[in-house]
Amino acid sequence: MSFEKGDPPEQLTSTVLLTEEARAAALRNAWDEAARLWTIVRERSPDVLGAYFEHAHALTKLEQFDAAEATFAHGMARFPKDPWLAIHHSWMAMHRADWQEAARRWAAIRDRFPDQPFGYHNGGLSLQEAGRFDEAELVLAAGAEKFPDNIDVLRYFALNADHRRSSESVARWENLCRRFPDDDFGRMNLQRVKYHALWDDAKSDHVQTGSGEEERATRGVSAAGQSHQAGLEPSRLAMQFESLGQNCEFGLVRRYFGAEPLSLFRFSATNIDMLTSALDSHFEGVGTVEQTMVTAHPGGELVVEDRRFFKGMHTPAHRDSVDMDVFLTEMRQGLIFLKRRLLEILRGADKVFVCVRMDFPERDVVRLLGALRRY
Repeated sequence: MSFEKGDPPEQLTSTVLLTEEARAAALRNAWDEAARLWTIVRERSPDVLGAYFEHAHALTKLEQFDAAEATFAHGMARFPKDPWLAIHHSWMAMHRADWQEAARRWAAIRDRFPDQPFGYHNGGLSLQEAGRFDEAELVLAAGAEKFPDNIDVLRYFALNADHRRSSESVARWENLCRRFPDDDFGRMNLQRVKYHALWDDAKSDHVQTGSGEEERATRGVSAAGQSHQAGLEPSRLAMQFESLGQNCEFGLVRRYFGAEPLSLFRFSATNIDMLTSALDSHFEGVGTVEQTMVTAHPGGELVVEDRRFFKGMHTPAHRDSVDMDVFLTEMRQGLIFLKRRLLEILRGADKVFVCVRMDFPERDVVRLLGALRRY
């Protein structure tokens, strides 16, 4: 801003200084001070656009939600053509986890500001959080068509297929990975949904162990570190290992490098005593009615436990999305398949077995090694 004569007006200088002080207070998390200063800025210079949403942000931090709503209302009335006030207003509903209201506000943004992708991906997310997945599908499909290179739109579009247990999940994550090959979030989720697809086959006992397994488990994903000088690709190298617990850590390492095999202990929790007993008994009873149970984590994810040998096996299912009796039957079939697969791998003795723990007593390691060698 320039002035033809002399210094800028005193009121403008004061407003600029107050704005700087208000932002400095916000950086210190001094929200009372920031809110007080933004009130003065708005009173002195009501045409300063940023004062409205920054003031509302400070009030939100103070949990003065009604005052923040009133501030946004004043700002949007004064600047009806500015999208950012409306966008920040919608974010505030998300901050309060008022998903129905957030969905309504994002719908208004799509009507008033159709060139803003926020209305689509945040609108889709709000509908998902409200449990309105079919409506989210319509919004996100329109967004994916309108903004085919917006990574947030593509992410929530793919996630919505996951929520709906749609066969489109793999195709949507593959599309995102093609457009954004360096996006770890997309690549990891593509691996995840491919793993779920393998699980669906295993539950029906459709998957057969054998030479085609490596191709199925590594197909179609460009893993981190894939540019290599010589030797196996990282995804195929990761297939030369087999997890024996005691938690999910090594299973996630294999996912990172593009390998997505089915495995009894890949996403299960166990301990060395349970593992050694399982090996000694050739996994006796795994998959039977007597030994198999399903429980739900607090977030709703269903996990499978074997009363003798492992607990907390993660699954792709949510308690609200399945018939529990049918699911238990399917999981028992899947466990029988995974047991058969692991026994074949143990007898083949051509993989590196990994059990993740830092403090194994030597006597327990000797017992475990002896159990492995008996195969």
